[in-house]
Amino acid sequence: MTKRLVLVAVLLAIAAGPAFAVPLNPLNVRPWNMTTEEANYVRFVLGDIYGYDVVDPITNQQATGMWSLTGDSPAGMGLVLTNQVGSYVNDVAFGIWSGTNTDAINRVQIFSGAAAPFTYAELNWASPNSLSIAGGDGVNVGSDFNIDRYNYGFYITTPVGGTVHNHYSLDQLNHSGDAQMVWYGDPGSTRAFLFEDVDAPNRDSFGNLTVTEVAPNPEPASLLLLGTGMVGLASAVRRRGKK
Repeated sequence: MTKRLVLVAVLLAIAAGPAFAVPLNPLNVRPWNMTTEEANYVRFVLGDIYGYDVVDPITNQQATGMWSLTGDSPAGMGLVLTNQVGSYVNDVAFGIWSGTNTDAINRVQIFSGAAAPFTYAELNWASPNSLSIAGGDGVNVGSDFNIDRYNYGFYITTPVGGTVHNHYSLDQLNHSGDAQMVWYGDPGSTRAFLFEDVDAPNRDSFGNLTVTEVAPNPEPASLLLLGTGMVGLASAVRRRGKK
């Protein structure tokens, strides 16, 4: 009788275990409501990227929280750390994650807190689960990172109150399902990802850390055009300074 009870208990434990792993839903609920102050700041950030009032901070929010990089291998993308301001400007790191459920998330840092505005990183997948990262100072250069190109998103790490927090592009992975990121644009064009570095509901505004996706596998000529086009944007951000 004792053995039978123990066996039943073990079977119940095994059956209950997977219930904690919830499949990921790639879509967020958008638009996410913002205060007037938040919307005005986001409008300012978007104006630097797209032009003033070209993109609306509320109605043009996109719902996707994780993506699939389709097409043949190899494949890749280029990312630029466009802006970083706020209380944790030297500590907030940006990265990429992948997973299929809430209990199995792989994270790889791309930009460290030491990365300066307009630091460029190039991401390439030689195979669906083998990511390499290239770039200059402040970029986590390396290869064979375990990130699935068909199930990925972005995140930031921030030391709020002395404790490290991860804030994800997918609301489902955040505390209480709150939005810590809003993004704008369409695949094939410039996409802007605006993160908030403080836990909701105490945040001040999205856009404390902003990353833009400039192009998949940009050629050297494209990079030259990107660099010349950023001169005006760089000066605008420098004028803004730190909060």
